[in-house]
Amino acid sequence: MFGVRKVCCDKNHLSSLCSSSGLDGGAITAFVAFGMAILTVGVVAISGGLVQLVSSEKLVSAVDLAALSAADTQRGLVSGVVCENAESILETVDAVMTTCRIVGDGVMVSGQIRLPHMTLEASAIAGEK
Repeated sequence: MFGVRKVCCDKNHLSSLCSSSGLDGGAITAFVAFGMAILTVGVVAISGGLVQLVSSEKLVSAVDLAALSAADTQRGLVSGVVCENAESILETVDAVMTTCRIVGDGVMVSGQIRLPHMTLEASAIAGEK
């Protein structure tokens, strides 16, 4: 019934080769192991993509905030040195500042985060136009 056949074993067959379903127990184990391997690869791929997405958003937010802080420092609203304030904000998210320039009445800040297999970069300009 339902595609299951019963294998009758006689005295000439080894008892380990006989099963009521006609399937070898090792084939099921191999199928389950293969399925688990595919599932594991999928989970690793998805988690790697999520790490990249979260790190990218974290970097963009930090660079925006660093540029705003640097622009406020340039205008005299915040005490300190323009690029040092921007760099301290980027360091809070383990990012490295690559560029900090005063552009007209604003400040341009660029930073990057290194991941195991790639480097993410972002830049922002803040200030009066």
